Amino acid sequence: MKWKKILTIIVMFALFVVTIGEGNIVFANTKVELANLSVFSADEGDVRQSSVTLRRNGKIQLTFDEDTYGHITIVVSDSNGTQVYNKSFSAFFDSATYTTGDLAAGDYKVAVIADSSSTDFNAAVYAIYIPDSTYPEFDTEFTDFTLLKGKSEKLKIYCEPAGANYTVRWSSEDSSIASVSQDGTVKAKKKGTTTIYADISTAADTEYEMLIWNVTVKNPNPSFSTVSKKMKGFKQKKTKYELIKKNKKAVLYGGSNVVSWKKQVMQKGYGYVGLVYPYMELTKKSGKTSISLKFRSDMTIISIYRYDTLGLDTITFKSGNTSVHFDYSHSKEKRKVKDGVTTITNRAFVSLSKDNNENVTKLNKLLKVLRKKKVAFRAYDSTGEASVGYTLGKETKKNWIKFIKNYKKLLEIY
Repeated sequence: MKWKKILTIIVMFALFVVTIGEGNIVFANTKVELANLSVFSADEGDVRQSSVTLRRNGKIQLTFDEDTYGHITIVVSDSNGTQVYNKSFSAFFDSATYTTGDLAAGDYKVAVIADSSSTDFNAAVYAIYIPDSTYPEFDTEFTDFTLLKGKSEKLKIYCEPAGANYTVRWSSEDSSIASVSQDGTVKAKKKGTTTIYADISTAADTEYEMLIWNVTVKNPNPSFSTVSKKMKGFKQKKTKYELIKKNKKAVLYGGSNVVSWKKQVMQKGYGYVGLVYPYMELTKKSGKTSISLKFRSDMTIISIYRYDTLGLDTITFKSGNTSVHFDYSHSKEKRKVKDGVTTITNRAFVSLSKDNNENVTKLNKLLKVLRKKKVAFRAYDSTGEASVGYTLGKETKKNWIKFIKNYKKLLEIY
């Protein structure tokens, strides 16, 4: 008795699944795949066919993939056997798409015939539905937008044909970042990114794919005094705040690291000195402030050998198999030869990050590298071979980690 009940439940569940799969739900998508017809190395006269149904007025489209080969004929017939479309074509490993004219809702038979031997084809059969007042088509002007905290934006849905009746249920993935009212008005609440959904329904028994918008909420642009005050408030050794131009430009310099070259010159005939340090730069232009994290890298090589240029254009921080690279944003070289000794100075600036969160992923990776026990700093040329550099000291790493963390605090107000 127990097994009969279980069997009855299984059968009822199977019937339920079949009913759902073959129900009368009409998908409102304008393009729906109906069937697939394929053959490999067919003989002349071989046919692949399928019965399909247009749930509403539209067209039937066949899309052949790029491996199609041979002479082929497409025949589409209605339920009475009358041909409504006939097309012959030849392909030599080509893709192709063919579409019927406008057809009424109903049952059709689609046949693809091999008109030559060794014919290959793989064709997807689609229904291309024509939007009407019962089954309208919906679209939106954009899918990604940005709002400042506290601002609002009313989203628009475009309907084809205009005037069709439909309802929309709006929702937000995270209302704490941005909420949406039932008239489509999005309100930015806090910094972050979330998704807005529009679930559409009509009087007909249809299902529509949700319309989706990705919204990024940013903080309003902070004032020069707000950011500069925060910069000056960072309590850290070996940093220096300098106001370059009142309410226009300010810089917070990080601790530097220097390597001496004198002993190397005496022993090997060449050596270099490097002065490197991070710094934050606050600027105001066209009424808006901008904060960036940069790196100063001054390298001087002195040698009894001939050098035309250092050619440095990239800096790398490396620990074991982990490394992070930054390209020079600006560099300038000065070369001098005196008493057979060549001196070349390369002064460069590297942009690590900006207030639009540029390179934040790389910045986090740099922090990870700097936390390692042994970290090498290198400046490379375009070949990635010639380089100058040295190992960062414990105190330098500690200062730079704190400096970068302080910069990330500034990013939070942008």
